[in-house]
Amino acid sequence: MVRIKIFDKTHRLIIETLKILDDFPYSENYGLRSRIKISASSMLDNIKGVYKKRGRPDYCDRFNSANNSLEETKYNLLLACNLGYIEQVAFKKLLMSLNEIKQLLVDV
Repeated sequence: MVRIKIFDKTHRLIIETLKILDDFPYSENYGLRSRIKISASSMLDNIKGVYKKRGRPDYCDRFNSANNSLEETKYNLLLACNLGYIEQVAFKKLLMSLNEIKQLLVDV
């Protein structure tokens, strides 16, 4: 149940993030915009790895990678908000989703 919930929440977060990235200036195509895309998508890839649970060391490594990607996404979105690329309301919504995903990861 938690597995499906975390996949769903993360997938929806990525979709919302990608929609917001469409409004970034062209100058950020290979900068902040690209970093947010990579960190958000790698977050889901690492979460999928957490649930494969091949062994305790692999599980812990994937969990840490998923958490690191989540934190990287969070910081990059904060930076984008501070630069005026994301509205405060949209940022808070994304931040709330990221915090919910983090809590689900902790509860695993």
